[in-house]
Order: sequence, then C-alpha cells, then structure tokens
Amino acid sequence: MVGRLLLVSLATFLLSGATPTSSGIAPSLVGTWQLQSRIDRTVDGRELVEPSLGRDPIALLIYDGRGHVAGQLMRRDRSQPLPQAPVPADPNNSVAQGGYDAYFGHYVVEGNAVTHFLEAALNPKDVGHRLTRSFRFEGGKLIIYFTAREADGTPVTRTLTWQRVAP
Repeated sequence: MVGRLLLVSLATFLLSGATPTSSGIAPSLVGTWQLQSRIDRTVDGRELVEPSLGRDPIALLIYDGRGHVAGQLMRRDRSQPLPQAPVPADPNNSVAQGGYDAYFGHYVVEGNAVTHFLEAALNPKDVGHRLTRSFRFEGGKLIIYFTAREADGTPVTRTLTWQRVAP
C-alpha cells in the first residue's frame, strides 16, 4: 500500500509542472540513470559494505529538465528479513527500510554539486531533507559522491556510478 501511494504521489508530482526553487538545472544530468556500482570507502581506503542495501543494489535515478528528481534503490536479495541495525543521524543521507529506499522531489545544481530536496520518501523521517552530492562525468557515466556514515558511525565516501539508460 505504501509503495502504491508513493508511486501515485510521484506520478502526480511529475505531471504537476512544479519547478525547482532555482534555475540551476544541468542539462547533462537530465535523463534516467541506472546504478552500476555503489562503493563506500573509509579515509584509509578500506571498502565497506553498507548492510541495508548491500554490496550490489539495483537502482534508478531520474532527473528531468524541469528540476524534478526521483530515486529508488533496492537490495538485490530481499528474500531474507534484514536485522534492524541502528542508523546514525546522517543529515545528508536517506534511510532504507527493509532493503529499499525511495524518494522524489526537486533538485538544484550549483557548480559540481546537486542538491535533492525531498518532498516525499519511503521513510517518513526523510521527508523535507536536503541531500547534497558532488558529481562529475567520466566516459559517459555519472559519478556521484558524498560523505556518509556507516551504521557504526564510521565516516565513508560513498561513490555511486550511474549509466544513462534514457534521455
């Protein structure tokens, strides 16, 4: 039921013609992007696996030319219930529930940073959050990276590599 409500809300939002609070839209971001990799690295270079979405989640990220953004990420194997690990308060990250994370809202680009303003989210605590990420393009791929915290509080740089699947 929650998933259906989120999907209906997303469709209504995208069709509403709402615009971002700033004209900062990067045409190069516009499109549908499929996740190729999601890697968390500590300052000393160790790779950690974030348990809620796992090593190799499935995900789509959509930016449109009017400033809307929608993201959905899912743990590849959700057949087994996940233990509820404590999640640190991380104001620059959304929180997955049961191996799934989803949100939509609008975005603004300033230089090499994109900020997502969450207007709806699977996790009610994420509604109203502002998530800022750095980005760059490499060989036609979108690389998004930002500082996050693992469940035990360890700071990491999370790097997501996306391949465009639709304009």
